[in-house]
Order: sequence, then structure tokens, then C-alpha cells
Amino acid sequence: MRIITARGAIKNAIASWLDQYRHDAESAPLHWKRDKTFGQARAELRTLDAETCSESDFNRATGLDSTASYSSWCSNTCDECGEHRDEVVRIGQEPDYDARWQDLCDGCLRKALAMVTAP
Repeated sequence: MRIITARGAIKNAIASWLDQYRHDAESAPLHWKRDKTFGQARAELRTLDAETCSESDFNRATGLDSTASYSSWCSNTCDECGEHRDEVVRIGQEPDYDARWQDLCDGCLRKALAMVTAP
């Protein structure tokens, strides 16, 4: 278990996106936004200040702002109540394609604790 902050989620998203798409050709269009290239997206991500940029800045740089059905790489949302939080507790494995994890806010963790400690 570990605490995930909204700022940490953004920093991780930038690093993960740059790593995942490092081999795509500079001139290759993004699969989800054909009028933007991987090179343009990488350049925009590298100009973001990871200490101050927002989730919207990340989504705009990576072309995800135009993909309504895609959830952000840096959303810090509780998997139980669906609320965006500054901090969540990640329980389980690190996110990956076949990993199992849950991100829970303090309120939902308290509810879970009350369930297991109730007589």
C-alpha cells in the first residue's frame, strides 16, 4: 500500500507516457488524434513543469483532451466513490495491463474499516 498524490500521479503520467511511446517515430500520428504526431506530443510533455501543470495540461499535450471516452493517465480518483481526491491509498499491485489494484480515498477506507470492525 502507498499514498498516491494528485501531483505524484501527474509526474508519473508524464514519465510513463514518455517511456511507453519512446519508440514511436517522431512523424507518426497519434493513434487517437491523427492531426498530432508522437514527436509533437513528446515535445509538449517535455515543456510541462511537472510541479505545476494540471491533468488538463497533460491531456492536451498527449492529445487525450479530444478523446471523450478515455480516462486520463493522471486521474487521482477513488475507485469506490468515484470522487477526484488530492490523495488516495493504492492497495495492490502497481497499475499495468493485467495488474490488480484499487485506489481508495480516506472516506471509503473508513467505511471499509467500519465494516470489518462492526460487531
